[in-house]
Amino acid sequence: MSWDVYLHCPDCGNASFDVNYTSNVWPMLQVVDFPLRELGEAEHKASVIIKILGPSLKKLRADPEKYRAMNPGNGFGDYDSMIEILLLPLLMACKNHPNHTFSVH
Repeated sequence: MSWDVYLHCPDCGNASFDVNYTSNVWPMLQVVDFPLRELGEAEHKASVIIKILGPSLKKLRADPEKYRAMNPGNGFGDYDSMIEILLLPLLMACKNHPNHTFSVH
């Protein structure tokens, strides 16, 4: 199973961020208090996501080996790609578009 993660303009609907990523990394995100799916279902503004994602990302980067040990056994998704493909780009998009709406499907 995977997530479709978006930021979109509330005025025109255009996406400023759009990525599909595996939900197998959910346990890592839970440990660092970033409930991606729940936040996306509530459709928060990007400015709210920054305040939650920033500290969570800091926790992840402070102890990479701890989180690499949580990599899914099936090989779909891992710590490094989660950071590089999902979280860092999402944080940058949120910073660039703080009024855009965050959603996950």
